[in-house]
Amino acid sequence: MRFFAPLSVSRRMSRFGFSRPMKYQSGEKIRKGDWVLYHGEPGEIELVVDRFVGDPAMDWYMKELGRGVMVVSLRSFGRVYICDTENDEDLEFVSRGQTPT
Repeated sequence: MRFFAPLSVSRRMSRFGFSRPMKYQSGEKIRKGDWVLYHGEPGEIELVVDRFVGDPAMDWYMKELGRGVMVVSLRSFGRVYICDTENDEDLEFVSRGQTPT
């Protein structure tokens, strides 16, 4: 008889598409395209990974690193993947990016 360790609640919920939205420390929901400051440097939210979506590239981040966001700033630090956004005091929301028309 085999015993399997249960998936954590957050991983199980995200696996079936019922994850809670990722938020900044200030409480705003994180969205792709948001303008942010990371360690005082300007950046943009490139990816929001909060569940498995069927895209191999996005699902890789979820499987290997867990829920998180990719912040990109090509002028200063490149790309950074942040998992614990609500407790990261160095990630600051600035404004919403342009919404596609």
